[in-house]
Amino acid sequence: CRIGVPNAFTPNGDGKNDYLYPLNAYKATDLQFSIYNRYGQLVFDTKDWTRKWDGTLRSVQQPTGTYVWTLSYFDTEKNERVFRKGTTILIR
Repeated sequence: CRIGVPNAFTPNGDGKNDYLYPLNAYKATDLQFSIYNRYGQLVFDTKDWTRKWDGTLRSVQQPTGTYVWTLSYFDTEKNERVFRKGTTILIR
């Protein structure tokens, strides 16, 4: 399975698209997922793919906008390190 990261999410508590995290990462090892705001400030970082970003930084809701993410992991099936980056939109 290819690991995907949604291009938008809506952390409004309705139970739909409330979190941002890598999807289908259960086979990945040595995973690192990081999210940065438009100023380059790290707002979320994890090595556990089940840990999800809720759109806050130190319990403060972050503003609507575009956020950059990086994803690095080891693909055991291909026996190679994978690095991906992209953007997602936080919608309030």
